[in-house]
Amino acid sequence: MGKEKVRPSGALKAFLATDKSSRVIGHVDRYLLSRPPSNRSSLVIHPSEMASASWCHRAQYFWLKGEKPKHEPVGLRRALIFAQGHSIHKTWQNWFHEMGKLKGKWFCTVCKKEYFGLPSDHPGKCKYNVVYEEVPLSFDPLRISGHADGWLVEFGDPLLLEVKSIGEGSIRWYAPEIGMNNPDFKSMWDAVKAPFHEHIQQAQIYMKLMELMGLPNAPKEALILYEAKGLHEVKEFVIAKSDFGVAELFDHAAQIISAVDGGVPPTCNINGVAGCNKCSNYTEE
Repeated sequence: MGKEKVRPSGALKAFLATDKSSRVIGHVDRYLLSRPPSNRSSLVIHPSEMASASWCHRAQYFWLKGEKPKHEPVGLRRALIFAQGHSIHKTWQNWFHEMGKLKGKWFCTVCKKEYFGLPSDHPGKCKYNVVYEEVPLSFDPLRISGHADGWLVEFGDPLLLEVKSIGEGSIRWYAPEIGMNNPDFKSMWDAVKAPFHEHIQQAQIYMKLMELMGLPNAPKEALILYEAKGLHEVKEFVIAKSDFGVAELFDHAAQIISAVDGGVPPTCNINGVAGCNKCSNYTEE
């Protein structure tokens, strides 16, 4: 009997499925698929993960233990989505920078120094040669760490800034009741009257971290700014700081850290003993 053929899967399957008839694009796609996985720190809990409805406590345990999940390939389409979202973030940050209303961590490309504050707080003459490094936030006891998009001043009381690029897929994911009842993206976008729950949670986590860090004059309100991809339309929502819902997330983080310290992985909170697609994505080394 002949050997049974092994069917490719995962990253290899995606790599082999790229368009080899293309002169250029197929090569770019294969390059992106061959890149190593993101070097995002596995030493901390990321607020964006905490805020997600799919935050798996068991997967978070393995992440903090340094175990690597199976590599999920990022091909051309996903890379373009990420790049567009990143570009939208940078555009708004640059505008607020030019207005002199963006506070956070800055790096001077001339004197090679970092400082926290407004661009104008740089004491040297090279203050216009600065690069924005957002607002680093962390709480070491729970190993929570992340970067808020910005800290705005002089728009009334201080505001935490969260910029989100919104596409048709975003609305279908975060608000399926809107996605199901509207035939096209413009109709979906027009139906968005409030920020999505996960984005509210993420902003609340950042404001709580600011409180725990004891940052002076920290924002007690957040501006959630939505830009619709392709429509060139924007919506803003301002929410007040509240511990409602966030305290529970921090309690879960404490339980995960306790499990890590004890070396006993928690049961999947998404799908019980059977596990979910996140925690089943880990392989112990």
